[in-house]
Formats: sequence, C-alpha cells, structure tokens
Amino acid sequence: MSRNTGNTLYFVYGWQLDARLLERYCPSARIVASARLPGYELGFFGYSQKWDGAEEAIFDSRDGAVWGLVLDLNRADAQRLDDAQSVHGDGSGAYFHYPAEVEGSDGQRHEVLFYMKSSRGEPRPPSAEYRDRIADGALAHGLPADYIERLRGIAAPPAGYPVPHGLKELPMVAVDLNSPCHF
Repeated sequence: MSRNTGNTLYFVYGWQLDARLLERYCPSARIVASARLPGYELGFFGYSQKWDGAEEAIFDSRDGAVWGLVLDLNRADAQRLDDAQSVHGDGSGAYFHYPAEVEGSDGQRHEVLFYMKSSRGEPRPPSAEYRDRIADGALAHGLPADYIERLRGIAAPPAGYPVPHGLKELPMVAVDLNSPCHF
C-alpha cells in the first residue's frame, strides 16, 4: 500500500487528466502513480452543454479497466476538485466519492477515492472535442498506448458550437514526466 501523507489519495480519470485543469484546481497535488482501476469501464452518458455531448462516467464492468492517475491531494486541492465535479457533502451533487483500490503501473496498490456519477442517464456519444481532451490528457501522462487508442476510437461527432462552452479556456501547461508534480 502507498504511504499515507495525511492527505487524501484520489484516482482521477477522464477530463481530470487535463494538465491545465489539474493545475487550476490542484496546484499542490503530487502525482503518486499512473494506475489501473479494474472492474470498471469508462462510458459516456446524458448530455453536457459545456461539451455538446455526453459526459464521462465510470460504470461496473467485470472485465474492464480504467486508467488514470493517483493524486495525493491536500484538503484545499481536494475541495477545489470536488467543487469542479459538483460533489456535495449531502450527496446531492452530480458526483460522489467512491472508495476503491487501484494498481499502480509499478504493481503497488493504493486505497483511493474516485468520482462516481450520481445519475448517468442514457448512453450517448461525447463530442469529438471532449473525447480528444480526455485522450490527450491520457497521452500527456504516459498512460498505456492501447488505452489511449481505445479512447481515440470512441465514436464522437464534432460539437455543434465552440466547446468547452461556458468554461474559460486555460493556457497550455507543459508536462514534464520527470518532475515530481507533472504540472
């Protein structure tokens, strides 16, 4: 198991892999490992006006696996990320914390929290721009090539308007895979 720093370990996936968003919401985060969450799959459900398509969510899948990052977050960073995911302490938000154990790419196991969508809605395609943002984040963090290829292979029509709608575009942040923070 990973060493406890007194902070909370989160498993982030999907749009949360975008280095610009991580820098904005989690400036003090420490990337512990890239990791695999077995028994789940990444799917797209409902509709997001921000992306003009479905939003990502993790769902149970016996043979599936989702790749992402284990982040060591202090309380302030965790709160900012929770706010960005619309996590409410009373459970009324769009997502809630879900405990799990993930396996780091080095074989080490980590007890983490990840974001489970409260209500998924119907399966639908994401916009191509949203799918590409997710795949680009996975690539920037060195996640497995076959996983990135699977992400890029998700059928996704182009958005009908500039996306992300209502979200101020963030400047590019260089990702140095040898730095302790990757931001």
